[in-house]
Order: sequence, then C-alpha cells, then structure tokens
Amino acid sequence: MKTILSLSLMVLVAWKATDTLSDLNLTQTQVEKVTMYGAKTGFTLPSWSEYSLYNFVKKAKSLPAGSQAAAVKSLGAIVKTYVQSEQFKGEWQAYLKEKGFYDPKAAGDVARLEEMKKQSAKQKGDMAASTKKMNESQQQMAKILKEHPEMMDMMKNQMSKEDWAEMQEYLKNPQKATAAAQGNTSSGDDYIKKEEARIQKAQEDYENNKYTNMVRLRLKNVIETANSVDFAAEVKANKYNQKKFVNPVYEKKSDLWKLFYRAGKEPTMAARDFAQQWLGELK
Repeated sequence: MKTILSLSLMVLVAWKATDTLSDLNLTQTQVEKVTMYGAKTGFTLPSWSEYSLYNFVKKAKSLPAGSQAAAVKSLGAIVKTYVQSEQFKGEWQAYLKEKGFYDPKAAGDVARLEEMKKQSAKQKGDMAASTKKMNESQQQMAKILKEHPEMMDMMKNQMSKEDWAEMQEYLKNPQKATAAAQGNTSSGDDYIKKEEARIQKAQEDYENNKYTNMVRLRLKNVIETANSVDFAAEVKANKYNQKKFVNPVYEKKSDLWKLFYRAGKEPTMAARDFAQQWLGELK
C-alpha cells in the first residue's frame, strides 16, 4: 500500500510538472538550458529559439488572472529540482573547471605568497644591514682621505676609471648606496602586490561561483530585480517599429528586468516570492 501510494505521488508530481510546462509553452530541455545559461551569465537571456522566453512570457500573460502566479511557482519548483540535482551540480563543476575558477587556498597560492613575503622581508633586512655596513665603511674612508689627502692619488692610480668615478659619487653622496639597495627590492614588492591582487580576485571569483553561493547570489538578483521593476513604464515604437522605453534609463536595464516587465506584475511577484522562500532555505 505504501509503495502504491509513493508511486501515485510520483506520477502526480510528474503530471503537474508536465502540465505546467505545457501551460507555459516550455519543454524540460528548454528550462534546463535556460537555467544553466542564466546561472552562468547572471540571467543574461539570449533571444535565439532554443533559449527564447518570449513565448513563455506571452503564454504566462495569456493565463487567467490568479492562475499566473500558480503557474510560475510550479515552474519555479521545476527549476529548483533541476538546480538541486546531481546533474546540474556536475555540469556546474565542469563549467567552473573549464573557466579556470579555483580555490587559491587549496591550490597553495596563499601559502606561497606568504612564503614570498617572508623571503622579501628577510632580503630587505639583509640588504639594510649590508647597506648600513657599506655606508659606515664609506664614511670611514671619507674621513681617512680627508685626514690623508696623499692617499687619494695612490687610490686613483690603483683603481679603474669606472670604480674611481663610482667611489667619487659615493663619497659625495653616502646615501646613494641606500637608494640603490632600495631600488633593487622595489621590483620584488611590485610582483608581490600584483600576486596579492590576482589571488584576491581569484578567491572572490571562486567564492562567488561556488555552487551554494552562486545559487544564493542568483536568487538575491531575482528578488532585487523584481522589486525594482516599474510595471507602469511607457514604451513607444521607434521608426523601425521596435518598442523602446520612453525613459532611456529603462533601456539600459538588465535582460531579467525587461523579462519581468514583459511578464507583468503577477508572474514577477510570484517569481520573487518563490526566490525569497528558496533563499531562506539556504541560510
């Protein structure tokens, strides 16, 4: 009896899903493709036939008032079942791998950067100590040469022109050695800064695109977009007979915003409510 009841419920759920798709002029394959595409792009919706939702919008608006919300929520349940399926999760992981999203912590990038910083700090410390010692030697040499000017000619004869010119520069400006040493470490600092920025970006991309975080962000986008739609916005046909918003700001709105506008308030609010409920389950 229990088995028969379970089978009956499964058949009923399958029938409702099929019935909803039929009512909205959609197929399961189309829903899955649009859902995956929307997950990848943040609900940028292409217009070509296999992804097009214009027929869905027309069909949803043609349903009797009061039944539009129920149809959209039933569609939401179909989308949710697919998104929570192992099929979707597997395809999503494949997509992340294909696009190069990865966890810098798990990959060891963060640890390598920390080791790089330690080596850089050690190098700076060694360089500072060496520079200090060099400056002290130069100061001592300058003092000796000042007290014994006859040594200047002797050193000049023993040194190459290049070394002599360099020593003269150092004697004129003892701080030059310090500046040169700092210059030697600046390229290393620049590289570390670039690595920090790259790793931070990779970490943010990874966190935002992890399955649960991605679903959460997409649902928030649905809610925020639905709440921002001006259903009273005026449209006017241009010289090419294309309908455009009178308010130019609305022409720059996202595909999802325009989809909700075309669908109308009842289906849009139903989508928002469904997204809010789903989001609450993820917290």
